[in-house]
Amino acid sequence: MKKGGVEGLVIIAIVLFVIFKVIVPKFKDGAGNQILTFQALSELETAIEDIRSYNMKYGNLTQIGLMTSAQGFENSNDRLEIGKSYLYGIKKPDGTAYWCATFEIKPDGNENYIFVNGTSDNSPECREFTSNPKFSQLRKTKLNY
Repeated sequence: MKKGGVEGLVIIAIVLFVIFKVIVPKFKDGAGNQILTFQALSELETAIEDIRSYNMKYGNLTQIGLMTSAQGFENSNDRLEIGKSYLYGIKKPDGTAYWCATFEIKPDGNENYIFVNGTSDNSPECREFTSNPKFSQLRKTKLNY
């Protein structure tokens, strides 16, 4: 009876090992990418609104980090200027960054617009980021309300 109990425990241990080392990480990574994509897009949407509000309130642009708390910009210490392109993307908790979009304010007609365009990064993270319907909604936004 003891021998059967030990064999049963070994089988259970192997099954648990396979579940937690093989199966769970696959689901975790897939869900993790979707969560990071949603977070980055929501943060980008907030950043656009923050920058529009700052411009409306103060009538000018300044450092990205002073206008918004969004963490997706390559360098939040850069001064936001019309006609200059900035990288925006997904930053994973391990420090890996995927620069999936360019963020640029430029004139179109008599108005300045915020343009968000995809980059050439063809990683699964960036493909998911740029194919999201929310990304399409953020592609062109008036700077002024």
